[in-house]
Amino acid sequence: MQINHLHLSSFRNYEQLSVDFGPRLNIFVGDNAQGKTNLLEAIQILASTHSFRSAKDTDLIQLYQNGRALEFAQFERAAVISAEVKREDAGTILMEVGISSHGKKNLQVNGTRRSRLSDYLGHLNAVGFNSFDMDIIAGEPQDRRRFLNLEISQLNPIYNHYLLRYRRALEQRNHLLHEMAEFGSGDYGLEAWTEQIVEYGGHLFERRDLFVKEIAPLAQAVHSELTDGEEKLEIRYLCSALQNEAAQPMDRSKMDWGQAFRSDLERVAADELRRGMTLSGPQRDDLSIMINGSEARVFASQGQQRTAALSIKMAEFEVAKRRLGEDPVLLLDDVLSDLDPQRQRILLEKTNGFWQTFLSTTTLKGFPEALLEQATIYEVKGGVVTRNAK
Repeated sequence: MQINHLHLSSFRNYEQLSVDFGPRLNIFVGDNAQGKTNLLEAIQILASTHSFRSAKDTDLIQLYQNGRALEFAQFERAAVISAEVKREDAGTILMEVGISSHGKKNLQVNGTRRSRLSDYLGHLNAVGFNSFDMDIIAGEPQDRRRFLNLEISQLNPIYNHYLLRYRRALEQRNHLLHEMAEFGSGDYGLEAWTEQIVEYGGHLFERRDLFVKEIAPLAQAVHSELTDGEEKLEIRYLCSALQNEAAQPMDRSKMDWGQAFRSDLERVAADELRRGMTLSGPQRDDLSIMINGSEARVFASQGQQRTAALSIKMAEFEVAKRRLGEDPVLLLDDVLSDLDPQRQRILLEKTNGFWQTFLSTTTLKGFPEALLEQATIYEVKGGVVTRNAK
């Protein structure tokens, strides 16, 4: 798949932008804080509806023009991201994400509004690597769960359907447990909410397990190549419902994940009533990421952590390619600056393939001339994007 054209309106530092892209490597070059990352962010939002760096959607709406604040901007402005996407299996697709000042999103595919997120996801698949992906390695468990949720939802939109329903049922179950713990009220309705989180949680466990099984050996291979075989990367899925290692089956492919979840809820039932909260479930999962047998979050250097994160994202790209039957687009935000020359070379060789890549950088120094000759290069300065003539 590839993005032929991107249009931005009132997004970040872009008042209006329309730009066509090349089919292979597209390089955005310019100083910091000029809008390079904003372009990659816009593509990521089109693919997943989520920003990789902003917690609030209203932060995406342009609030300034020519250095001046727009009056009542938070009430009157809206950001729009739209693109023409070419798919091998579906031809050309028009996608649009509108973000209102109230934080609501308007999702459209081919001019038709998609009210359900699961009906929107999957039309454009993008795999990105940026500074925030370091949180996969060095961050907290919720950062790794967010990674799993975002990536699996793109590959399998029904996952997001289960995730939303699980969160709603979990919220109600926690509310009831809190009342029971604080006021000693009866367990009216607890079993009904338990049934719901078991059903939806079982699907989440299973899909997370399959995703990690697929991505782990691929990431290990990429990491070995990037480190010249000197480091071994290992990734394991730490499922909260399987805390008792002795009770885990040798072959998880035959596991009844819902039943495993129910059994673990029974194990912690007394503690839940005492503490007033759900103590098992996907909201407590994590990933174990090891380099040469040591926990990367604790013992790895920043360079090692960055290489591990990059290996995981490149493996994610390969998983997406296998699942989709075509290449997703690849987003690389200023990744070369923190890599040594050998790892830069390996990464550039990988990106100089048959898929569409968007790469941001502050300088073209160090890029092979042969690669630059084939790339489409854009200068980004103050929210203006200019395609360089060759």
